[in-house]
Amino acid sequence: MKTAIFPAPIWTTKKSSSANSRGGFTLVELIIVVAIIGMLTGVVAVRLRGPYRQARFEDVLQRVAVLDGQVRSYTQRFGKPQQLMVDMQNDVLYTRNPGGGRGLSFRETVAGSADVDRVLLPEGPVGGGTATINFSEDGQARSYAVSFRLGKQQVWLLFSGVTGQVTQLDGETDVREIFQLLADKGPDAG
Repeated sequence: MKTAIFPAPIWTTKKSSSANSRGGFTLVELIIVVAIIGMLTGVVAVRLRGPYRQARFEDVLQRVAVLDGQVRSYTQRFGKPQQLMVDMQNDVLYTRNPGGGRGLSFRETVAGSADVDRVLLPEGPVGGGTATINFSEDGQARSYAVSFRLGKQQVWLLFSGVTGQVTQLDGETDVREIFQLLADKGPDAG
């Protein structure tokens, strides 16, 4: 009788031919998992697109308010009149020195984040094209309002001529009522 010097190792397992003992995933299972992950990613992207667009829109409103403040500060500091140009066709706001030469140079493009819809002055709306807001040497301008649109949402920014205070309004009716109140108080009110 022959005896084995080395017994069979304990860790060896017998391979089974049954389907339950396979060691990996099939191609079909991997495709299903990848498809589920892709659908979840799509749902998350769609849900985040609205808040992202809204945040960009609010950022544009803030930047335009800052631009008005920068024009006012520049004219007060250097005593040079400036113009704020609102280009409604190209959705751009920029500054211009009315006397020519060097002056304040700012440009704010809102295209892609919002549309510059309308400009309203106390004497009435500005037609299409470019509206000009004149700032005096002491940083004052006539009161004006600019309408921005993102899809169906419309927001008006009303700029007080004397103080530069910015008020956000939802409708043109509100802007017109404020302009009427300013007109009732006299020419120095706005």
